[in-house]
Amino acid sequence: MVEITFECSDGDDKQLDVCGKQVDKGHRSIEALPEEIFVDVIKLYAGSRTPVHHLTTATLVCLRWRTVIEGTPFLWSNISGEDRLHRIRKALKLSGGVPLDLEYDEKTSETKPEAFFREMGPHISRWRTLVAQFNSKDFHFSDLETDPAPILKKLHLFCQPWTSWVKKPTLFGCRPAPTTLEDFKIAGIPLSLGPLHLSGLKELRIIRHATLTAAMALAILRSSLELEVLELNGFEATGSLESDQEAIQLRSLNHLIIDEIPLELAEWLLLKLSLPGLQRLSLSLDFEERPPRIFPLLDPHIPGLKRAVFGASSIQVTFTGSWYGICIGELDLLFGSQLDKNDALAEELFEWLISSFGGGLANIPVNLCLSDCPPDHVLAGWLSSRVKVTRLDVWSDPYFGVHSVDDVVPALASPNGSSSLSRWTLPFLEKLHGNLVWEGDNRRLVNSIRTRQMAGIQSRSNGVERTMGAPEPLKEIWLRYGGKGANRKPPLDEKFIESMRDAAGDAKLYWCDEPWPAGAR
Repeated sequence: MVEITFECSDGDDKQLDVCGKQVDKGHRSIEALPEEIFVDVIKLYAGSRTPVHHLTTATLVCLRWRTVIEGTPFLWSNISGEDRLHRIRKALKLSGGVPLDLEYDEKTSETKPEAFFREMGPHISRWRTLVAQFNSKDFHFSDLETDPAPILKKLHLFCQPWTSWVKKPTLFGCRPAPTTLEDFKIAGIPLSLGPLHLSGLKELRIIRHATLTAAMALAILRSSLELEVLELNGFEATGSLESDQEAIQLRSLNHLIIDEIPLELAEWLLLKLSLPGLQRLSLSLDFEERPPRIFPLLDPHIPGLKRAVFGASSIQVTFTGSWYGICIGELDLLFGSQLDKNDALAEELFEWLISSFGGGLANIPVNLCLSDCPPDHVLAGWLSSRVKVTRLDVWSDPYFGVHSVDDVVPALASPNGSSSLSRWTLPFLEKLHGNLVWEGDNRRLVNSIRTRQMAGIQSRSNGVERTMGAPEPLKEIWLRYGGKGANRKPPLDEKFIESMRDAAGDAKLYWCDEPWPAGAR
């Protein structure tokens, strides 16, 4: 909440805050501001969750505040379902004829969707933005289905992915979308998109659309050549693609998200989209075989992607089940493969990145993230010799997890090999993050940390070069509970924590994001 102080102009020289409490006279009076700036401050104070409630509170401060606030229609133009119905009606009245920005989330709203949109319907000609999320298959926007919204600029409609639909909803009475529409996002709703003739969009996000065809998706792209953001996510686009179709010039597009769509469509898009302004790319695809055929399709976009990786301070390498990925700056590549050796595929991806963006990437610190993965990934030679892993995150699902931090960390406790020159696993590691499954005493974890720390201290005292693979002691260890009880959090096992404290040596120890012992820094 924004703190507001003022001097009441009704003849009272006391200085009060927005709740009417007296405050220090040293505060500068908000009423000294020009009215237009005062109104902007009130707009910030109102926020977006319960704006009418906050505005009503501010009108109670003094007569002048009430006069200015209630006499400024645009202050009441942001209407949220988290406000109660009587306040929503008040906002509709005081907003006059200004454009409306509507937000509704069925999970958090105080007003039922039927009541909220029954009040909004008669004002559809004033809708400027609508962001709505709901949980049921009932499409509550009857006015939006049948009536035009002539000044609508932003339309975001979300529904839970498990919802089944009896029929496809329509918009605007099956008429084309308003020419003012610039930002369109649909998630989990099988809207009939064909009649909308979407064009002139700046942002387009289509997520989990059950009936979208490839031809329809391409038609939208060809009609929105000024797109700046494009997301195609989680749907099975049907229909064939012609390889001889002309390229689509999206010169303004700077952010592209392709996530689990048919491989054929993804490859076509990467081949046929001309994206000279690309600055951010998120690519998530599932392969049944080795993925290198995607690399040549990315080559034409390298000039733009260099902007995406420029200035990156860290690289994230992720393994989760059959998926593996690398994220550098604004370039996020995630691939799923049925092959067993995902660590080798990840190395192949990294080598492609090195060849495309320069060997300097090998000097950027790496954050290695394992989600229910065996320790084999940690033992991959390239992660210890080719890159500099400084942080390891190990996460195990509290209910279905197989490989916990107690399984993975022992791989860090001895050299990877039997010769005197064998390299320790992840020799540059500085930070360890993990969640614990409270079964057993986690003794292997404690012993492994102790061994690793002692080896690091000994290598320092012996003057062993890190380039020979000797580890540095860990600097930070972050642990938290990750047990299998749905609503059960066992008491802190202080014996375990004290054992870990002793094993950690000089490393800082954190439990559930708090320093241990409490207050330590």
